[in-house]
Amino acid sequence: MNEPKLLYIAGSMIERDALKARLEAEGIDVVSPKRDISRKYTESTVDLSYGGYSAIFDGFKIFVEEKTFEKSKEILDSFSENLKPALEPDKKVSYLKKFHYFSVASVFVPLVPLLFGIYYFYKGIKNKEKPRLVYTLFSFILYLPQIAFFNLGVEKLKDFGFL
Repeated sequence: MNEPKLLYIAGSMIERDALKARLEAEGIDVVSPKRDISRKYTESTVDLSYGGYSAIFDGFKIFVEEKTFEKSKEILDSFSENLKPALEPDKKVSYLKKFHYFSVASVFVPLVPLLFGIYYFYKGIKNKEKPRLVYTLFSFILYLPQIAFFNLGVEKLKDFGFL
């Protein structure tokens, strides 16, 4: 390869390898310095670059020949377009759904899920989400023992003069 030109800096080994394979499939020579921080300690390889991401250094550089740079740039644009749907969230997060999940979690771990649940219920109503009657009633039923227990604890603290 003569006179390599920097085409792209990938953020992960996976992205680098995918783009490199795509370019090579189109007949373009690609050079990418080995910067993988992986070592074979046991039967499996241990990846020390934070799950394949470039947390330690400035990415994985991909070079192509200057004569194929324009064609490579077009392939890179197509490659990037194909990645966009995978990176975009599918739908809006429902606060009331989180409220329901935290009501179930509150059975196992008291108080903290109760506080988060109340917060998400407030956010859901504020965002004008339509509550599902059965789920909401079930969630409040799960929260009732905690609210009663919390209220009992406050009363005991008042009896002892702490509040």
